[in-house]
Amino acid sequence: MKKLSIFILTLATAILMASCDGKKDESIKNEISQKATEVKTDIKDAAEDIKEKAVKAKDVTVEKADELKDKTKSLIEDTKNDLKEKTEDIKNSATDKISDVKESANKQALSNKINSSSTTENKN
Repeated sequence: MKKLSIFILTLATAILMASCDGKKDESIKNEISQKATEVKTDIKDAAEDIKEKAVKAKDVTVEKADELKDKTKSLIEDTKNDLKEKTEDIKNSATDKISDVKESANKQALSNKINSSSTTENKN
């Protein structure tokens, strides 16, 4: 930034000196000083604009990061709830199947006892 200012001042000085051939030294110095002040003001304004844009960009970035964080939390919570539901469904399904298998086994055992009793009675 400082090099740019020096370059601009040097350039302005050269231009002014070339355009002020017949003027007095004091007049030339005043014009150079005025132009230098204008350049400094322009540089300060540009720096302020850049700072403002940087602050706005930072604010937007923080806002978007917060939105993404909230969406991620929501997605995690939804996934947890879905997993709980599916786990409960699997648990209930397994319990039902176990009950069905037990019932079927009990029926089979009862049927075997009945068949065994019938076979024993037939032999006697």
